[in-house]
Amino acid sequence: MLSIGSERSGLSVVSVAAVVLAAACGGQAVVESAEDGGTGETGGAGGTGGTAGTGAMGGTAGMGGTAGMGGTSGMGGTAETGGTAGTGGSPPPCVDCSAPPQPPDGAPVGDGPGTVLAVSKMYFGDTDRNGVPSHKAWMAFGYDLDGKKSSKDSTDHCKVAEGASKTAIQTDGYDGIDNSYGANIVPILVGLDADFSGRVNEIIQEGSFTVIVDIDTLGAGTNYVGLPASLLDGAQAVFPKWDGNDDWSLHCETMIDCKDAGTLQIAEGNKSAIAFPNSYVADGTWVSGDIGSVEIQVPMFFMVDPSLQLTTRLRRAVITMDLDPGAPPTSARNGTIAGVIDTEEFVDKIRLIAGYISPSLCEGPTMQSVLASVRAASDIMVDGSQDPDQVCNGISVGYGFDAKAVKLGAVLDRTPPMEDPCEGSP
Repeated sequence: MLSIGSERSGLSVVSVAAVVLAAACGGQAVVESAEDGGTGETGGAGGTGGTAGTGAMGGTAGMGGTAGMGGTSGMGGTAETGGTAGTGGSPPPCVDCSAPPQPPDGAPVGDGPGTVLAVSKMYFGDTDRNGVPSHKAWMAFGYDLDGKKSSKDSTDHCKVAEGASKTAIQTDGYDGIDNSYGANIVPILVGLDADFSGRVNEIIQEGSFTVIVDIDTLGAGTNYVGLPASLLDGAQAVFPKWDGNDDWSLHCETMIDCKDAGTLQIAEGNKSAIAFPNSYVADGTWVSGDIGSVEIQVPMFFMVDPSLQLTTRLRRAVITMDLDPGAPPTSARNGTIAGVIDTEEFVDKIRLIAGYISPSLCEGPTMQSVLASVRAASDIMVDGSQDPDQVCNGISVGYGFDAKAVKLGAVLDRTPPMEDPCEGSP
């Protein structure tokens, strides 16, 4: 297994090569729409633009009250205009948006042997959880991350990238779900390979990789608090049967101890560095913890060459799944992975993988088209907030998954990093 960078794990799968090839073939992740009209410079305050044409975005600098809008910028509640209730204050946080269940009051701590569950199937938003294709399926994957239900008409949203469509970028999924990756990147992947998600799941089923959640002290109950849990990166398994007895070897890059040789095993005290110390179960749904409590590595699986994996961080990350009955549970459904990718970190990794395809892709018009397409999918600030005075610098992500019980196997030694094929390029 080759990897670029010292940190890697198997949380989710992204066909970065497809994004690169899309640009090479003239595709674009986010297509500029007629109703948005670019940056809206000719629209002024939007008076002549109406609801369409070049005026739809007009007047962002002069839109009523934006100078006093609050949120993370601190400009509403702390500004001279008079607190959060003033004329320039932000709307209140969304009270009915999609969110993980809260910790159950009065629930016990763990009282069982615990369980180890590995991702057995993933959903990227090109189909629903029943496998039915739908261009709206992405709207059901993820969670509300910014506390808002946004639309193309929202004025408290960060500025979309130049050339991006406000309709495509600002429109949330159901109940405020933030998932620009599913809305704007996945369609490009599907356009290049209609069964791209099916191919990824074939690789998982064959045992090439998985993501493993180890939940300590989980028992047969449906409500728990204070469950120590962790995330592990499953390596190759030999023809897994998915019957609860498969031994999955583990990549050490997400472990406390990781060496070129002689890496400690779990029995010797090695453990995951990605911990969820306060996970809980609410009415049968396991939750990793509060949104924003941890950053986890998201792998980008290179489908042209399955031996290559890249990683980028998923910030404000949360994982949930509905545990099937059991003492302890041995499977889970309706899993959700949500968070925010830093756009520029994502861009850097795509540039690396493009160079792996061909050094000529490290620079030039094709590469610039790729990077512009990715930046155009930015829909949120990297800290999960919205700031109408700033250009969006994060991409919201929402995936679905199912999981089945496995056993933890040997911890592998460190994977040698791959040299940067674009080093020295401008």
